[in-house]
Amino acid sequence: VTGYRTTLCALIPWMWRRCTEEVVIFGAGKQGLWHTRLALALRGDEIKNITIVNRSAVRAQALVEQVTEENQKYWKSSATLNVLDPSQPDYEQRLEALLSTADTVFCTVGSTTPLFSLKSILGKGSRSRLPFVGAIGSWQPDMIELDPELLRHAASRGDSYSPHGAGGSILVDDLEECLVKSGEVIQSGLKTEQIIQEGEILSWKRGNKSTKSLESWLGEGFVVYKGIGVSV
Repeated sequence: VTGYRTTLCALIPWMWRRCTEEVVIFGAGKQGLWHTRLALALRGDEIKNITIVNRSAVRAQALVEQVTEENQKYWKSSATLNVLDPSQPDYEQRLEALLSTADTVFCTVGSTTPLFSLKSILGKGSRSRLPFVGAIGSWQPDMIELDPELLRHAASRGDSYSPHGAGGSILVDDLEECLVKSGEVIQSGLKTEQIIQEGEILSWKRGNKSTKSLESWLGEGFVVYKGIGVSV
């Protein structure tokens, strides 16, 4: 149940994205499994590739085999599922190339160090499409999947959305909990006005208070979602 509902919360803002062709998923545990399943179930007709990145390539391959079988039975997506093996000598170069063209990056790892840098996901500044980054694996103050610089960058972009008077924003599941339990949010030093709760946007949409700038940011902007498993 935890894997399913946490993934559902994380994929709400992802469903607002316009382009989802290239997907990268860090982690091959229950959360990685559910992110792969629900990505195919919800937008499998748009996805071209899903790449699983995991410390154990054997476990990642097992996930790919399981979901490939499920996909043939349930969703019938034409997406290709791949594994990126960290033990390969050219792993860093391949990861950077993968991230620089990814439309979506899902992080589901209970890590204590960032899984990648801001530079690696922005490439050389020549991206044709900006990515959506969702992270739900780290849920304690001493855990961190995302580079704090990445959060600061996302919350300071001129093309971000800022309803609270800040330069930009990131998305979270629960503001109060993230301020004390998300290592990324704590280390980034973000202020409360730079953070938007997912529920706020849902309320705006349901009340028809959504704006063009909000829809543009959600659909095509550099959006970072940080969830710690609060079942909002």
